Amino acid sequence: MKKCGIATITLIFSVFGMLSCGRADKSTPPGNSSIVPPEAYPQHAEIKYQLPPAGWTSGVVWVVAVHDTRTSATSSLEVDWVRFYCTVGGQDIMLSGETAVNGTGVDGGALYTRYPWFGNNDAHTAMSVNFTADTAMLPLSTATDKVWHFWGSRVLIPASATQCYAAARVKPNGNALVQIGLDFWIDQYSGWCGLNQCNTEGSASDWHNASGGWIIIYSGR
Repeated sequence: MKKCGIATITLIFSVFGMLSCGRADKSTPPGNSSIVPPEAYPQHAEIKYQLPPAGWTSGVVWVVAVHDTRTSATSSLEVDWVRFYCTVGGQDIMLSGETAVNGTGVDGGALYTRYPWFGNNDAHTAMSVNFTADTAMLPLSTATDKVWHFWGSRVLIPASATQCYAAARVKPNGNALVQIGLDFWIDQYSGWCGLNQCNTEGSASDWHNASGGWIIIYSGR
């Protein structure tokens, strides 16, 4: 969905070296419409594309998280991993995700304007979070007026893919709200040049909040 330009943390992945078979855990918890931030877009789960538009080649998983400003408690988001899958020959192939040198699979992140949602001509500031450890912690309630946005590495999509989807294992704490999705890009290296110009929204999940532990959220399937 979001801007996800050239990653602020540069990690070069070999697409073929990261291929792995097997399907991720399918225990996606249901969304809760009452928790959706009123300023957010999209508000609910949607699938626009499961494959990139004709002539486009690449895709990326993204995550957005915010503090619920309708409450007063603190909030944070723990991140275990983010993954990008495509189905090829009837099997789900993980094209990006956690590695030996990047424990979360996150390739970059920044703080974006929340009011309006991703407004001010894509203005953003750096996010001081270490995503290369086994898990990462985002202190959402320290910047309640920002969208905490991060993403995986952008990958080439196999020509024979029949669908693509995103997954993330996260732990919302306190009054944290989180959503994941995937974008398709015209190529693997273009920077953001305006929505539907160099990138377009593929799908998004419902919004989720704290549920007492780690959850796996999916988008695009």
